[in-house]
Amino acid sequence: MIKLIEPIAMLLNILSVGLPALVIGSDLSVILADPIFMAILVGVGFAVGTAVGASGIGGAALIVPSLLFLGVPATSMVGASLLFNFVTKIFGTALHSRKRNISWRAFIYLIIPVIPSMFLGSRVWIYIKTIYGVETLELVILFSIGVLLVGISGFMIKKHVIKKKGNPSSEAQAVELKKNFSKGEKGTLLGIGGIVSFMMQMASVGAGTILVPVLLKVVRSPKHVAGTSVIFGLAASLIGVLFHYNLENLPVALVVFLLVGSLPGTLLGVRIASTTSPRKLILIFSILILIAGLLILKDGIQLI
Repeated sequence: MIKLIEPIAMLLNILSVGLPALVIGSDLSVILADPIFMAILVGVGFAVGTAVGASGIGGAALIVPSLLFLGVPATSMVGASLLFNFVTKIFGTALHSRKRNISWRAFIYLIIPVIPSMFLGSRVWIYIKTIYGVETLELVILFSIGVLLVGISGFMIKKHVIKKKGNPSSEAQAVELKKNFSKGEKGTLLGIGGIVSFMMQMASVGAGTILVPVLLKVVRSPKHVAGTSVIFGLAASLIGVLFHYNLENLPVALVVFLLVGSLPGTLLGVRIASTTSPRKLILIFSILILIAGLLILKDGIQLI
């Protein structure tokens, strides 16, 4: 029970001392001492922001392999990805809220299991690290990320690229928001909220790929599915960040440099999207994510 209360206490502490006290971490001096690494982080953030703005794919699927290939330890990478995901979803949540694109009833059921699921995920981290060592924990994370990235790429190719001509996707059609859920649908939302939260705590990727299809079945209205998915990602990422801060796996300064590049990158990506076919971009990024997932699996196999 004490461990479960710790993230709430940490949130209050962060709010009381302010963000600057959290940003000044042990990794800041290392980053500032290497201008080339600083430039690379800003460049990666810019590239990811451009890709997200141009294609609409999830940023975690790109930021996670990028950080791993830069040599960031898998344990630190998950916390960094969650923090990056949280900050980048703030604007989207505000926009969807303003346009009333959020199914608050669905969101409530999704968010109920988040803290218990992420608490379980953090306990799994601690158990593996304590009993089997950091190397085994990183191996578990690498395999989880690799499998999820391969699955995400396949899902995106099937959903966005392989379509019959003249057969518009049902997701593009206007559908009325479903406001009342059956007991089975409520259970589905609770279950998927728990599963996705656990996945985010362990690997920080794959949430949208699993959540969106389920929401389309339950909520039905595509615009409300998008808004509900974004605000769930915002809330779950915040809770995940607090747990990873408690696990001392939150390189905040590193994320700050990524965000510096991602904001202008997103603006450029939105402009590119207006002149380029989204399907072509999604195909390109899906292939890149597939290759990244296979390489990460290969690295994991080599560690065995």
